[in-house]
Amino acid sequence: MRSWVAALLALGVAVALPTYTGAGASAGPASTGGRTLSASTTENLADQVVQVSWTHFNPTTQISGKVIVVQCPEAPASLDACYTAPPFPAFQNGNEVVDGSTQADGTGSAFIEVRPAALLPQLDCSQTHPCALLAYENEVVPPGHLPTNYATVSVHFAASVADCPPITNYDVRLEGESSTAPAAYQWAAAKCTGSGSEIVDYTNTSSVLGREDFLSGIVDGAVTSLPATAAELAAVPHHPALAYAPVDLTAVVVAYNFRDVDTNQPITDLVLTPRLVARIITESDLGEFFSDPEFLRLNATHHWPVNGVSLPLLRAERNDDTTILTSWLASDSRAAAFLDGTDPEGIPVQPNYLGIKYPTDSFQNVAEDSGYVPQTGEYNTAIRAFYGVKPAETFRTDPRVSGAVAVLDLPSAESFKLPIAKIVNPAGVAVAPDATSIQAGFSAMKVNADGTRVPNVATTNPAAYPLAKVDHVMLSPAERSAALAASTKSFLDYAVTAGQTGLPAGYFPLPGALVTQTESVAASLHGPAVPSTTTTTTAPTTTTTLAPLESSLGGTCCSSTGDPSGSGPTVTTPATASATTPTTVAAKATPTLKAAKTSATLAAAGARLALPFVLLVALLALAGGSSGYVRPGLERARSWWAARKATRTVAGADGVAS
Repeated sequence: MRSWVAALLALGVAVALPTYTGAGASAGPASTGGRTLSASTTENLADQVVQVSWTHFNPTTQISGKVIVVQCPEAPASLDACYTAPPFPAFQNGNEVVDGSTQADGTGSAFIEVRPAALLPQLDCSQTHPCALLAYENEVVPPGHLPTNYATVSVHFAASVADCPPITNYDVRLEGESSTAPAAYQWAAAKCTGSGSEIVDYTNTSSVLGREDFLSGIVDGAVTSLPATAAELAAVPHHPALAYAPVDLTAVVVAYNFRDVDTNQPITDLVLTPRLVARIITESDLGEFFSDPEFLRLNATHHWPVNGVSLPLLRAERNDDTTILTSWLASDSRAAAFLDGTDPEGIPVQPNYLGIKYPTDSFQNVAEDSGYVPQTGEYNTAIRAFYGVKPAETFRTDPRVSGAVAVLDLPSAESFKLPIAKIVNPAGVAVAPDATSIQAGFSAMKVNADGTRVPNVATTNPAAYPLAKVDHVMLSPAERSAALAASTKSFLDYAVTAGQTGLPAGYFPLPGALVTQTESVAASLHGPAVPSTTTTTTAPTTTTTLAPLESSLGGTCCSSTGDPSGSGPTVTTPATASATTPTTVAAKATPTLKAAKTSATLAAAGARLALPFVLLVALLALAGGSSGYVRPGLERARSWWAARKATRTVAGADGVAS
């Protein structure tokens, strides 16, 4: 079903967007007039922002020299072959840079979002189809031509599903956490070709929806940052036994887009506390945010955006990142005091948020403010932060006028090259999400009995980033089929070994304990158990209580009723092992016995029906004698009887009473 939906979406995008075709058989040169263009990253690209830099361009003035940057085929023969849609939000899929500026020395730079084939099918940029970026000074370019002066740089993309063979079916279907999506897409691309290839479908929604769909049997596994809640398990009382396989280590972050009013340079050294984040989320006098006494004590002197901070960019759907962030707020006494109206800095909370209690898994528009519009999906949140588009608006805001703040996962923030705030941890230390702080945050995590690791947002380790998190694949060791178990095992093994190499920015090396945990879960996967049957025996029986089902992680797994006690159900078994019939024999014997019994019943029924059948034939013969329908009447009667007999025979062979 999802493959059809994806195809329709791709078709819709292809129809809706302008069509760009290469013109001419030969490509133009890489640059003219001594101009050069380079990019911060040119290899293994996905959907991400790169910084392009140019030299020997004419300096930009108020009336001329604005630099345009567009994405093109690798060697465009004309500008017609490039993608020239204006940037978001003017055009939903647009990524053109329209206002690059060149300094007096002929140099300049800009950020551009490069898009792979999945998001820009017109150019079909993939591992097997490199593309290019082209920069030129704003001019009217006639159709079929390149700009008068320009420069290009080739960009090469990482393997993606666009490089996979045509997909007819999925071997493993996963759904859930946005922070895993970039890694999962990369793993799926690596697994779709070669020996032992398999097709993995990853649907990027949220941890909460992934868990719900897995427990409902819609997908084969959920990717989640937190374990299933008691309410989720209670909603599906006969849910399967669960296991959690860690696949990535990352973090929740607060990203932003501020520029210094005087220098027009990005501000990259912001420090925030739980209290300041609470002020942003509750839209409490954001126009005066940069004059907050705590803010001024923590942050170096800049000329901050003149209108303060915009309404925050937040996820709309229920998700674990929101739970983690608001748990951090709830654990901080100063943030709690602010929310209760007793702020130590004397700043009043927005009245509608007075006394609101955290944590929560979704951000609500408590004040019913038309501008406070949480976004659906991580991508929609991140792209607005990058372009400086307020939650409810359809135009860009200069980040020198009003700064944008977004709650994101680290891979999304990194893919858009957004600055990430340092946050003050419970020890009072401002920490960024780097390798050292994430490792310390991981070491401080709480380990549940089910094997999940959850952030310890109250850790007092001064080195720890408190919003570090682990994403897990939630699945059942008893898969629906042996083939699914084998495919899932192969995928998990790859994800935590070779798949940890060359991941996009925003991930950290998976600790050895997590690799071992996932490999243990993968080894425990199996197809559905076929219940054995027992032959009739007069031997005495004994009552046996099944031992608790211990997971490979050392935790106690729940029974089918969700009982975590581990006592297990009570069953009656034969006293001797010889009473158990091999499964293969039982599978054949039971239907045969039923079929024999049904055949005997059918024979008796046939005898009872013989006389009525003879009478029916006679009546049909009499009726057809004067009308010419004797033959058809007999044929219909014979056909009816043959069909009835065949139906009964088939039903009997299947062991179903008819």
